Amino acid sequence: TIYYSLISQQGKHGRSDSTKRDGCDNCAIGTASAEVSLATPCPTCPTGFAAREGEGNTDCSACLAGQFQEKNSNDEMICTDCGAGQFTNSSNALKCLVCDPGEYQPDKGKTSCLPCLPGKHSRADIEKREDCDLCTNGKYQDEASKSGCKTCSEGREPLNDGGTSCIDCLAGKFKEENSDDEIICTLCGVGQYTNSSNAPNCKACDPGEYQNEK
Repeated sequence: TIYYSLISQQGKHGRSDSTKRDGCDNCAIGTASAEVSLATPCPTCPTGFAAREGEGNTDCSACLAGQFQEKNSNDEMICTDCGAGQFTNSSNALKCLVCDPGEYQPDKGKTSCLPCLPGKHSRADIEKREDCDLCTNGKYQDEASKSGCKTCSEGREPLNDGGTSCIDCLAGKFKEENSDDEIICTLCGVGQYTNSSNAPNCKACDPGEYQNEK
């Protein structure tokens, strides 16, 4: 003959159906309780907190930096990693932040973003900041953490896509300053030439020679 009942333990609760009190139920996913003898279902974790994965949790944990709190398909609060191109730098966040212009993040669950390196720029589409794009179309970038690329001065260009500087004025051109005090490269005129880079002026063709193109 049994003269006493057992109490529900932490992470569990009693059953409301008096005909099925041969055991206790685990706290459901997204709920938790450290209370013993709990007669009612375990309480839902408060805003910014979530129970660990699975049932029978005794406490709720803060969603850590790199995560945010959301409801799953069962209307249960869970902590989810921020996606690529996003971050959170504090706990209990309700949403992730998008990487700032000039930055990117290729991985999930991160607490900060990385700077775009020289030769690259951040993407205009904030939904795609999991990487940076190369500077193209004759543009370059010599600094990190930039959202755009710079244009080479007239007559100059980067050596290739993703360039960090503009190449020198090549043979066939001469170096001069424009009205904005920028160094530009200008083609030698007809009857002139240069046979080295960064020449300060063009040379006239020697007697008995000619050049009919710029």
